[in-house]
This record gives sequence, structure tokens and C-alpha cells, in this order.
Amino acid sequence: MSVIYSAAPTAFRKDLSIDVESFRRMLLANLAAGVKGFFLCGNMGEWSQLRLADREALTECAMATAGGQAEILAGCTANSLQETLLTMKTLARYAPDAYVVMNPLPATSQYCPMDYLLHFLDAADRPVYYYYCPPVTAFRMGVEDFRHLVAHPNLKGIKNSAGDIGIRKELLKLKKEYDFRLFEGHEWGIDDALMAGCDGALCGLAGLAAKPMTRLAAAVDAGNYAEAKQWQLKLLELYHGIYGIDTSTVQNGHKYALWRRGIFDCWYCRNSGPEQLSEIRRREIEICVAQFDALL
Repeated sequence: MSVIYSAAPTAFRKDLSIDVESFRRMLLANLAAGVKGFFLCGNMGEWSQLRLADREALTECAMATAGGQAEILAGCTANSLQETLLTMKTLARYAPDAYVVMNPLPATSQYCPMDYLLHFLDAADRPVYYYYCPPVTAFRMGVEDFRHLVAHPNLKGIKNSAGDIGIRKELLKLKKEYDFRLFEGHEWGIDDALMAGCDGALCGLAGLAAKPMTRLAAAVDAGNYAEAKQWQLKLLELYHGIYGIDTSTVQNGHKYALWRRGIFDCWYCRNSGPEQLSEIRRREIEICVAQFDALL
């Protein structure tokens, strides 16, 4: 069965403190829509702006709200291997189902990217998902690198956000040899990924658009590929409406839409000021949310 996981955005109040209640409302709405997992403190969750205490609050909330109903993936990526390992050890006390690790930005770590990942996998006390996102990390893996990674006993899955069909095909080939889960990370490629054999999609837009994503997945599972493609087209329209044609309003646009729907009490981000979302862009998002209201 194809599953939809949410790369959960972090809710903040106007003073930019963590808003646990808004975060909980989003988790509950996603659960009701059929989401089967939550990735906390990733790129959509503004991991680079979070203190360790913030991650603890979010993980504790997710476990209390959705633990046992969905897989909780605690994001551990930080700006150094030592800080990443400390984050993992701290979050372990909340007993998440798995960890997620991504390579840090090149300027913040002197470790070879593969050494960094293998150190983390060796130290992990529970399963690990690897978030492969070369557009952010500037690190691209070859097939043999992936083979080395998926052979590790602690590696449970990969969120592939490379936007590269060739990489997806290579990973699908590796799935025939190794037991790991493969998730598509791009909202615009869910239909093709699921039809090709990926286990599911793990996307940020699921925080807002879980219903159409789960319907797309159900259509693929039923063999209704034409219907799945129609859902994908709707998602693409929603994607551009919220994130912008140039994807310049991914985080603040997404939060603004959640705020308009009454799920978040505030749409502010720590990594950008409210002025980054222009009045024109806000109006475009409002029109988009109204247009898709019945589907959300």
C-alpha cells in the first residue's frame, strides 16, 4: 500500500516561540486525512533555526498526539556531526520511531559526507531515514554510495528529493537487492514515483494537502492511473498557488495557507520576516486556498 508522510512545518507564535497547540492541530488534521508518518524538523520545519529545546517540544508533542497512529521521524540534522549526535541522543528519550539525517551544508562540516552518514548510522539506537536533498546540501551520491548506505542495518529508508528520474530508477533497482523504503520527496512527482514502485511520498505540502495526496495514492493502489494523474495535476496547481511559480514562498506561503484555514494561529517563520510575503502573494494564496477549499 502506498503511504503519504508529511514533512511537517514548525508552527511559531508572533514572538517566534514554538506554538505547540497549532502544531498539534496540524498533526490531528493530517491523521484524519490518512497521513501515516511525520518527519519533524526537516527543511520545511526550519531545522537550522531550531534550538534543541524546540526539537524536544515538537517531538514530545508529535509522540503524544500521533504516536502509535503514525510513524514519527525525528529530524536530527545539525551543523556538525557532534551536534547531530547530541540531538539524536537527546531526542531518544521521547522514543520516536526513527531518526532522519541529512548531510549538513558544506561550509559547516569538515567531515566527508559519507563518513558523516556512516558515523550517524553506527551510533543510532533505532532505525534511520536518509534525506537525500542535493539541491540544498550540494552533495550528490553515486550508485555505489547508495549501495553502501542501504546495506547498513540501521538504514530503514530514503527520502529522495533529488528531482532526478535517473536516481529514482537506480534506487528502485537497489530495492530489489536490499530491504529499505523509498519515498518521493517532490510534490510534483508523486504519481510517477508511486506507479514506478516507490513506497510512498514524504512531502512538505502534505501538511496542507494531505487529502488530495492520499487520494492520489489510493488511485495508484487501485490501478486507476488516469485518476492518479488528474490528482497530480491538481496538486501541481496547488503547489504553484501556495509556493509561487518560482517557489519563492515555500515555507511562509505554506504557513500562510495553514493560517487562512485556521490550523495555525500565526504564519511567521524564523528564517524570513513577514515582509518576505508580499501583499500580492498573500492575495494569490488566499485565492488558491478558496479555490481548493473543498479538497483540503
